[in-house]
Amino acid sequence: MNKLLTIALIFLFTQASFAQLADGFDIKKAYQQAADKGIIQSDIKGYVEFLHNDYLSHKGSNNHTHSSKNLNVYDAGTIYLNGNNNSSKIFSPNSPQNSYCPNAGFEQGTFANWTGAYGTVSNGGVGAPFPTYNQTSPTIQNSAGNNASLVNTLNYHTIMTTPATNSVYPNCVGYDSIACKVIGTQTVSEIPVVNPTGGPASVRLNGAMPNYRASKLTYNMALNPNNKNFSISYALVLENGSHTADDQPYFSVKVTDQNGTLVPGCSIYTVTCNSQLTNPASPLYDPSWTDAVIGFGVMYRKWQTFAFDFSNYPSVTSVNVEFYVGGCAQSGHYGYAYVDAQCSQGGAVASFCANANQAVLSAPAGYNTYQWIGPSGPITVANGGNAGTATISPVSAGQVFTCNVTAPNGCASSFQTTVAISTVSITGVGSTPSCPNGNSG
Repeated sequence: MNKLLTIALIFLFTQASFAQLADGFDIKKAYQQAADKGIIQSDIKGYVEFLHNDYLSHKGSNNHTHSSKNLNVYDAGTIYLNGNNNSSKIFSPNSPQNSYCPNAGFEQGTFANWTGAYGTVSNGGVGAPFPTYNQTSPTIQNSAGNNASLVNTLNYHTIMTTPATNSVYPNCVGYDSIACKVIGTQTVSEIPVVNPTGGPASVRLNGAMPNYRASKLTYNMALNPNNKNFSISYALVLENGSHTADDQPYFSVKVTDQNGTLVPGCSIYTVTCNSQLTNPASPLYDPSWTDAVIGFGVMYRKWQTFAFDFSNYPSVTSVNVEFYVGGCAQSGHYGYAYVDAQCSQGGAVASFCANANQAVLSAPAGYNTYQWIGPSGPITVANGGNAGTATISPVSAGQVFTCNVTAPNGCASSFQTTVAISTVSITGVGSTPSCPNGNSG
């Protein structure tokens, strides 16, 4: 008899013979439920796994056994506040980077100033880039508390605060236990649960549980000259279901204005499990995607940052920044994201030190490409012409410089700044520069 068929028959016999696991979960009933729902073969295992963990979560048990993925590894523990327990990050409700967008980076250790919801995903339709989000409750669901396990089924929104202290699997502390790769003789996680370049906390949307799960968080912000750049950092773990894009796990960000309409320009940013992202021959190839060692078919993206800048749109007076993450629309594959955010002054800045006859040009962070152009044409690479910051010398008052940028999703935009007369330090948006001779222009 064919070996594969023999294994399948043994599995089915075992499934039928031992309907109830030692923890009381009726696995036979779970498989029957999957069959009754018409779940496709490739998603049945994940769906049953969710039912099992949902049973354990509501039972209040931590006795998860997942030999194939070791999802019982907890990624966090105690909330670290005010530098306790040797935490390198301190909670500061009024940190400078967030004073004009309070708690955008969850620096208060709460969901203050955020609204949330959760729901399900369904097929997005032929040709859609990702599934459709269907809201079932307009609330933040955090009943299992902060730093909850990846496999708890109660939370859709989880604040993470554990400092990154051990990245080695399976004893991950402060690191995601699925986003792992083999380095030398060890298996190491590449995603801290807290943004390594941000504040003391991040939020995890969803977890390593499928069953059509999707979640949403929204930050509303009235714009002023100090917060017209909204910087978003994220890390992703998506289980590749090998489905078409309209069924695949995904992460998406959408920005709308005070009227609920999409902000002009790059108002939607989306990442999905896509084979082109891992194909070096594809123009969409992204080397930051990595196949995980723990659990075949899992893909992850390490922490990275991109930005929305609203300084070119004076008619936009406030924005809603909406984050979505969902598993696959066939039910058996999960998707989750870690998110952090902060705001800063928007647009380009020309910092002019009069006695130095030099200007430092700065554009907002979070873009993939930069190109500065001055009165004589493109600024050279040696002067930082292809970076977010360029240094120009000699410089004259009244000169205009433009920075053309490209966002991670391919959208192009530009920022312009003018060098002020020698009695003014900066034009556009910015703060007084630190000049080499101690004098600003």
